[in-house]
Amino acid sequence: MDVLLVAVKKDKILNHTNVLAQAGKTPVVVDIDAFGLQTVFRRNYERMRETVALLNIWRDVMNINSVPGGAVFTRRERGGNQLYRRVADRN
Repeated sequence: MDVLLVAVKKDKILNHTNVLAQAGKTPVVVDIDAFGLQTVFRRNYERMRETVALLNIWRDVMNINSVPGGAVFTRRERGGNQLYRRVADRN
């Protein structure tokens, strides 16, 4: 059996769900960013069988999901801010 356990402080979740509540919406699923991005991709490109890399770049973290025809491999890297600065410096 494969098990994935993710722990998040309750106040972090409440920060996000409170915004939705103020907009009159009720969240059904709360997911971590890397898997949320993957879920959105799969729902929009469910027939795609090619290997795809999904990059989720934030200030402190960069997630890389590799989605080869159904399987998922996720890697979390530090340095999203460094990559962002390099791209910004080129403009």
